[in-house]
Amino acid sequence: HDAVSLLFNTPADTPMTGSARPGRAIATSGISMKRVYDLCDATCSTLNHVALSCIDGAVHSYLAKHDIVLDHPISIQMPVNLRNGQDGSSGNRLGITVVDLAHPGLSPYRRLREIGFKLQNVKYQVAGIPAVAFEQFTFLAGGISEAISKLGLTDVLPTNGHAVVSNLPGPNNPRFVFGSRVERMYPISTLSPGLRLNITMFSYDGILHFGLVATRDLEDLQSLADQVVAEFNELDRAVRHRRTKP
Repeated sequence: HDAVSLLFNTPADTPMTGSARPGRAIATSGISMKRVYDLCDATCSTLNHVALSCIDGAVHSYLAKHDIVLDHPISIQMPVNLRNGQDGSSGNRLGITVVDLAHPGLSPYRRLREIGFKLQNVKYQVAGIPAVAFEQFTFLAGGISEAISKLGLTDVLPTNGHAVVSNLPGPNNPRFVFGSRVERMYPISTLSPGLRLNITMFSYDGILHFGLVATRDLEDLQSLADQVVAEFNELDRAVRHRRTKP
């Protein structure tokens, strides 16, 4: 019942929220899709479950290195697909919902389970709302965020989550530009009003790429991108340990 978070209820207790200063930082990392899917199969999880679990753990670790320890979950703005495949229309139909990730302090495996449970609840809750109503709600929330930013109240009022996290499927086969193979394809996205961090995932040619965009308020952004990979390795070890226990 607590999968979807209340809007504009995120406390300003991290550098990830607030007004955006000029200038951006970009960081990237990647994980083998085979390793991701092997872990999904071993835990009966989806790619989103695994990726969000690693991102959640990485953000908490990153904040802890800057002497910020939260006693509440990280909240993210997450796009959800509103197309049911039955109306015959083309194009994208997306909505944005705010989701609380796992409670801090959990082991990697328990974090994965809690996030998987919450995302399943989000799926049920979104399915119970007409797509048109959800789209209108998304536009309204986005308009309110923009108005708060224009009025200069971003640093005063609670924000709508800590970060934006999205996942875009890409081509499974390599692409070429004038005969040269594209080795990496990192997603670079934009920031939402009041949020200083965007993490976008993009799968390409057997690699799940992570593209992080943030304001200069988040120091050493590359360490956060590297920590996502470290959290995946930790989760992988935890799952292998559980499977080998007598």
